[in-house]
Amino acid sequence: TQPFLLHTNVFTNGRGDREERISLWSDPTEDFHGYQLLWNQHQVNNANIGVGYPVQAMQIEATIWSGSWAGEPTWSPAPFQAHYQRFDIDCCSAQNNN
Repeated sequence: TQPFLLHTNVFTNGRGDREERISLWSDPTEDFHGYQLLWNQHQVNNANIGVGYPVQAMQIEATIWSGSWAGEPTWSPAPFQAHYQRFDIDCCSAQNNN
């Protein structure tokens, strides 16, 4: 069987190209699973080596879709559904530096 993959991407100024593919260790269709992203100025900031860190307000989107980069989907089990429970964002307020 093919592994289940979690695909992530970060878009800045409308451009992605920061895709990560994570092989999941279990079947995500069997039950609800918790996923967490830890992204702050201490853990994911490489500005000191020339890698930019976002300073503008951001948004989060989560969905399922058919991306051509992922290969042709098997449509026979459609419809496909995504359910989110206890979706929580812990963040700081954006600062207006204008």
